[in-house]
Amino acid sequence: MNRITVFFDKINKGLDDIGERLEGKTISFNANILGSLLFIIFSSVFIFIMPEQIKITGSSAINAQTFPLLLLRIILFCSIFIFVKEVIKIIAKKKTEKVTIEILTELRALLIFIILLAYFFTIKLLGFIVSSMIFGVAMTFYFRVRKWHYYLIVLASAVIIGLVFREVLHVRLP
Repeated sequence: MNRITVFFDKINKGLDDIGERLEGKTISFNANILGSLLFIIFSSVFIFIMPEQIKITGSSAINAQTFPLLLLRIILFCSIFIFVKEVIKIIAKKKTEKVTIEILTELRALLIFIILLAYFFTIKLLGFIVSSMIFGVAMTFYFRVRKWHYYLIVLASAVIIGLVFREVLHVRLP
Protein backbone atom coordinates (compact mmCIF):
# COMPACT_ATOMS: atom_id res chain seq x y z
CA MET A 1 0.00 0.00 0.00
CA ASN A 2 2.89 2.38 0.71
CA ARG A 3 4.11 2.22 -2.92
CA ILE A 4 0.64 3.01 -4.20
CA THR A 5 0.37 5.98 -1.84
CA VAL A 6 3.78 7.27 -2.98
CA PHE A 7 2.70 6.81 -6.62
CA PHE A 8 -0.55 8.76 -6.03
CA ASP A 9 1.36 11.49 -4.17
CA LYS A 10 3.80 11.94 -7.08
CA ILE A 11 1.01 12.18 -9.64
CA ASN A 12 -1.00 14.56 -7.44
CA LYS A 13 2.08 16.75 -6.93
CA GLY A 14 2.62 16.90 -10.69
CA LEU A 15 -1.02 17.81 -11.25
CA ASP A 16 -0.81 20.46 -8.52
CA ASP A 17 2.29 21.97 -10.15
CA ILE A 18 0.53 22.15 -13.52
CA GLY A 19 -2.54 23.62 -11.83
CA GLU A 20 -0.50 26.31 -10.10
CA ARG A 21 1.15 27.34 -13.38
CA LEU A 22 -2.19 27.53 -15.20
CA GLU A 23 -4.20 29.10 -12.36
CA GLY A 24 -5.74 32.37 -13.50
CA LYS A 25 -4.60 32.03 -17.13
CA THR A 26 -7.32 32.72 -19.63
CA ILE A 27 -7.87 32.80 -23.38
CA SER A 28 -10.19 35.29 -25.08
CA PHE A 29 -11.60 34.77 -28.56
CA ASN A 30 -14.50 35.76 -30.77
CA ALA A 31 -16.88 32.83 -30.45
CA ASN A 32 -18.95 33.89 -33.45
CA ILE A 33 -15.94 33.80 -35.78
CA LEU A 34 -14.53 30.57 -34.40
CA GLY A 35 -17.91 28.84 -34.28
CA SER A 36 -18.94 29.95 -37.75
CA LEU A 37 -15.60 28.82 -39.18
CA LEU A 38 -15.99 25.41 -37.58
CA PHE A 39 -19.50 25.03 -38.99
CA ILE A 40 -18.42 26.25 -42.44
CA ILE A 41 -15.76 23.52 -42.45
CA PHE A 42 -18.14 20.93 -40.96
CA SER A 43 -20.97 21.55 -43.43
CA SER A 44 -18.63 21.85 -46.44
CA VAL A 45 -16.95 18.53 -45.66
CA PHE A 46 -20.27 16.77 -45.20
CA ILE A 47 -21.74 18.28 -48.37
CA PHE A 48 -18.65 17.06 -50.21
CA ILE A 49 -18.79 13.49 -48.83
CA MET A 50 -22.59 13.16 -48.97
CA PRO A 51 -22.70 11.42 -52.39
CA GLU A 52 -20.30 8.74 -51.14
CA GLN A 53 -22.14 8.21 -47.85
CA ILE A 54 -25.75 8.19 -49.02
CA LYS A 55 -26.28 6.43 -52.34
CA ILE A 56 -29.23 7.46 -54.49
CA THR A 57 -31.36 4.79 -56.08
CA GLY A 58 -33.75 5.99 -58.74
CA SER A 59 -34.25 9.40 -60.27
CA SER A 60 -36.80 10.93 -57.92
CA ALA A 61 -36.54 14.65 -57.13
CA ILE A 62 -36.72 13.86 -53.42
CA ASN A 63 -34.39 11.13 -52.24
CA ALA A 64 -32.31 10.04 -49.25
CA GLN A 65 -29.90 12.97 -49.73
CA THR A 66 -32.53 15.72 -49.95
CA PHE A 67 -33.18 16.48 -46.28
CA PRO A 68 -29.59 16.11 -44.98
CA LEU A 69 -28.29 18.18 -47.90
CA LEU A 70 -30.89 20.87 -47.24
CA LEU A 71 -29.91 21.07 -43.57
CA LEU A 72 -26.19 21.17 -44.40
CA ARG A 73 -26.75 23.99 -46.91
CA ILE A 74 -28.76 25.96 -44.34
CA ILE A 75 -25.94 25.48 -41.80
CA LEU A 76 -23.37 26.56 -44.40
CA PHE A 77 -25.37 29.65 -45.44
CA CYS A 78 -26.02 30.78 -41.85
CA SER A 79 -22.40 30.18 -40.86
CA ILE A 80 -21.10 32.21 -43.79
CA PHE A 81 -23.55 34.99 -42.91
CA ILE A 82 -22.38 35.09 -39.28
CA PHE A 83 -18.72 34.97 -40.30
CA VAL A 84 -19.07 37.82 -42.81
CA LYS A 85 -21.06 39.89 -40.30
CA GLU A 86 -18.33 39.49 -37.66
CA VAL A 87 -15.54 40.27 -40.12
CA ILE A 88 -17.36 43.44 -41.16
CA LYS A 89 -17.64 44.43 -37.47
CA ILE A 90 -13.90 43.92 -37.04
CA ILE A 91 -13.06 45.91 -40.18
CA ALA A 92 -15.39 48.71 -39.06
CA LYS A 93 -13.70 48.57 -35.63
CA LYS A 94 -17.02 47.97 -33.91
CA LYS A 95 -17.19 46.15 -30.62
CA THR A 96 -17.34 42.38 -31.02
CA GLU A 97 -18.36 39.91 -28.38
CA LYS A 98 -15.42 38.01 -26.88
CA VAL A 99 -15.58 34.87 -24.80
CA THR A 100 -13.02 34.29 -22.06
CA ILE A 101 -12.28 30.82 -20.80
CA GLU A 102 -10.00 29.65 -18.02
CA ILE A 103 -7.40 27.23 -19.37
CA LEU A 104 -7.27 25.12 -16.20
CA THR A 105 -11.04 24.58 -16.13
CA GLU A 106 -11.09 23.59 -19.79
CA LEU A 107 -8.16 21.20 -19.35
CA ARG A 108 -9.98 19.50 -16.48
CA ALA A 109 -13.06 19.11 -18.65
CA LEU A 110 -10.91 17.82 -21.51
CA LEU A 111 -9.31 15.22 -19.24
CA ILE A 112 -12.73 13.94 -18.14
CA PHE A 113 -13.78 13.81 -21.81
CA ILE A 114 -10.65 11.82 -22.70
CA ILE A 115 -11.36 9.35 -19.89
CA LEU A 116 -14.94 9.01 -21.16
CA LEU A 117 -13.73 8.48 -24.74
CA ALA A 118 -11.31 5.82 -23.53
CA TYR A 119 -14.23 4.09 -21.79
CA PHE A 120 -16.29 4.29 -24.97
CA PHE A 121 -13.57 2.73 -27.11
CA THR A 122 -12.52 0.05 -24.63
CA ILE A 123 -16.03 -1.18 -23.84
CA LYS A 124 -16.28 -3.21 -27.06
CA LEU A 125 -12.69 -4.37 -26.77
CA LEU A 126 -12.64 -5.39 -23.11
CA GLY A 127 -16.34 -5.75 -22.33
CA PHE A 128 -18.64 -3.85 -19.99
CA ILE A 129 -17.36 -5.10 -16.66
CA VAL A 130 -13.62 -4.63 -17.25
CA SER A 131 -14.08 -1.27 -19.00
CA SER A 132 -16.38 -0.05 -16.25
CA MET A 133 -13.86 -1.09 -13.62
CA ILE A 134 -11.09 0.84 -15.41
CA PHE A 135 -13.35 3.85 -15.97
CA GLY A 136 -14.52 3.86 -12.35
CA VAL A 137 -10.98 3.67 -11.01
CA ALA A 138 -9.84 6.39 -13.45
CA MET A 139 -12.63 8.74 -12.36
CA THR A 140 -12.04 7.99 -8.69
CA PHE A 141 -8.35 8.71 -9.22
CA TYR A 142 -9.18 11.89 -11.18
CA PHE A 143 -11.14 13.22 -8.21
CA ARG A 144 -8.15 12.37 -6.00
CA VAL A 145 -9.85 9.92 -3.71
CA ARG A 146 -7.16 8.61 -1.40
CA LYS A 147 -9.02 5.97 0.58
CA TRP A 148 -8.27 2.59 -0.98
CA HIS A 149 -11.57 1.06 0.04
CA TYR A 150 -13.43 3.51 -2.22
CA TYR A 151 -11.57 1.95 -5.14
CA LEU A 152 -12.75 -1.47 -3.99
CA ILE A 153 -16.32 -0.17 -3.85
CA VAL A 154 -16.02 1.11 -7.42
CA LEU A 155 -14.58 -2.20 -8.62
CA ALA A 156 -17.21 -4.26 -6.82
CA SER A 157 -20.00 -2.03 -8.12
CA ALA A 158 -18.90 -2.50 -11.73
CA VAL A 159 -18.78 -6.27 -11.29
CA ILE A 160 -22.13 -6.46 -9.48
CA ILE A 161 -23.92 -4.21 -11.99
CA GLY A 162 -22.49 -6.17 -14.92
CA LEU A 163 -23.49 -9.50 -13.41
CA VAL A 164 -26.99 -8.33 -12.45
CA PHE A 165 -27.67 -7.15 -15.99
CA ARG A 166 -26.22 -10.29 -17.57
CA GLU A 167 -27.39 -13.02 -15.18
CA VAL A 168 -30.55 -11.65 -13.52
CA LEU A 169 -32.04 -9.31 -16.12
CA HIS A 170 -30.65 -11.25 -19.09
CA VAL A 171 -29.55 -8.06 -20.82
CA ARG A 172 -26.59 -8.51 -23.10
CA LEU A 173 -24.03 -5.81 -22.42
CA PRO A 174 -21.17 -5.02 -24.82
